[in-house]
Parts: sequence; C-alpha cells; structure tokens
Amino acid sequence: MPSLIPITEFKTVEMYGKKYVCIDAETAAKTLLTAFKLEKRFGSQSDEFAKWVRSQLATPTVFTDATLCAPYPPPDISEILEAWREFVKSMNIRYTPPEIFDCDDFARMFQEFVANRFRMNVQGRFWGILQICEDGKCEGGGHAYVWMLYPALLSEDTLFVIPLLIEPQLDTFTIPDSEGEGHIFGTNISLGYISYAALE
Repeated sequence: MPSLIPITEFKTVEMYGKKYVCIDAETAAKTLLTAFKLEKRFGSQSDEFAKWVRSQLATPTVFTDATLCAPYPPPDISEILEAWREFVKSMNIRYTPPEIFDCDDFARMFQEFVANRFRMNVQGRFWGILQICEDGKCEGGGHAYVWMLYPALLSEDTLFVIPLLIEPQLDTFTIPDSEGEGHIFGTNISLGYISYAALE
C-alpha cells in the first residue's frame, strides 16, 4: 500500500453500532506535519500568500475537534467521492466567483458532507498554493482544498493511515509525494498542490 503512516497513539471505540478508530488532535497534527512537510511550507519565505497565511495563523495546523474518528473499516475513497459527486449534482452546487461560493466553500462543504454522511472527521481544509501547468507554462495562486488521514489498516497496536489530498471541485484525490506535494495530471494539464496550512 502507498504512503502508509503508522500511528501508535490511537484508540478504538464503539459508536453508532460500529467500530471506530480515533486519534487526538495533537497526533493528527504531527501526522500532517510529517506527510505534507507543513512546517517547511509554513515557514516559506517564497511568496506573499505564504506570508499572509502566517499572519493569520500561529501554527501550520488548527483543530476545532479534540479527537478525530473514522469508522473501521472505512468506506472506500471512491465511494466517498461518488456520494459527493451525486450530492453536488442533486443540490445544483456550482462554483460562483468571486468569493461567493469558491474553493474554500467547496472544501468546507466537502469536509462537513463527509462528517455527516459517513460519520468521520479525519479530514479538514488546506490553505496553500495551487500550481496549474498547461503545455509547459505554469502559474499559481492561493487555493483551498482538503486533506484526509484515511485509516487504511489496523493491527493490534498500530493504525496505518494514508494521507490524501482531495480536490472537491474535481471529485478526485492524490497522495503527496516525498516533498509533501500532490500532483493531479490530465492530458496536458497538471495541478500541483503546495501546502502551507491545515485547518480542521
């Protein structure tokens, strides 16, 4: 399995008639820092967006829930994305720039949709840079998208998660590379997700 990250500080609980795996916010923050190299990116001096994010947040991770839980075994990521796709279509949800319903609204709605529909809160939002490359030309700008610590495998004393980057506007996901970036490739277009901060 790709990019499995071991977590030894977790607990299992029974909720809603199912088995759940849970980690505390501190463990989740450490895992995000490792998987996405957030400290390096949060400290970046490379652009104005990074400086603005640091002016808004004291740390690269912010959590509202003290504990993050998911059913185990979890729904397949393709099942989650298919349910999201159907929800967006049935509710006629559309991107409406500027600032009315854009990337941060899509990311927040996806996060809440998964929490409600699948009873899991192991996902949150990223603020970062999206680099769009088409036919060798690249440009970038601030973007919001979604992280997920997907509980892939459970042994007696270790929970293994796969860190995912999810693009709710495209109903797709990717796994970060060794530098913490995610890349989605199309025919002549690639999207590079360059993260600075994670919100839950």
